[in-house]
Amino acid sequence: MWGLALVGALAALMLAMGRMTSEGNVTGNPESLQASRLAMKAFPSTQRHPVSDIIVVRSERFVVGDPPFRALVRQIEVAARRTGVVHDMSSYLDQPNPSLVSSDRHAAAIPLFVHSTDTVGPIVQIVKRAGATPGFSVSITGDRTNDRDFTKLSESDLKTASFGSALRPR
Repeated sequence: MWGLALVGALAALMLAMGRMTSEGNVTGNPESLQASRLAMKAFPSTQRHPVSDIIVVRSERFVVGDPPFRALVRQIEVAARRTGVVHDMSSYLDQPNPSLVSSDRHAAAIPLFVHSTDTVGPIVQIVKRAGATPGFSVSITGDRTNDRDFTKLSESDLKTASFGSALRPR
């Protein structure tokens, strides 16, 4: 009897998994999604300058014109371009655009375009390393990084889910 239940449960699981995709949506309206939407609204993607993600560099101690701030922004730009996955990027160092600098001059945005969620990983690592710079905080948000985070979380959840207990005979 339990053998039949096991076969039925496995068949149902395979049928359900056959309909699963890697496409997912966050339910609710978490702060991370709100922030991403605001950032993408502030830096809209255009055909000439597409934007998928935005790096934000911030310092309480330095302003954008100070040499340490300028050096960190340049370091991020150079490292990101070297990856070969960034197809468009701009900063206040490249173009005098006041919208890329906060009104208090303690933060700067670096809009960039990465074609795929699968290739944004190296940029996330660059941001993490830059964020370890004393006196600075560096973060990234946008479509590719949010999709990457969602996919990693979903994969982790699937790996840690236990179907075994549901299939054990009682």
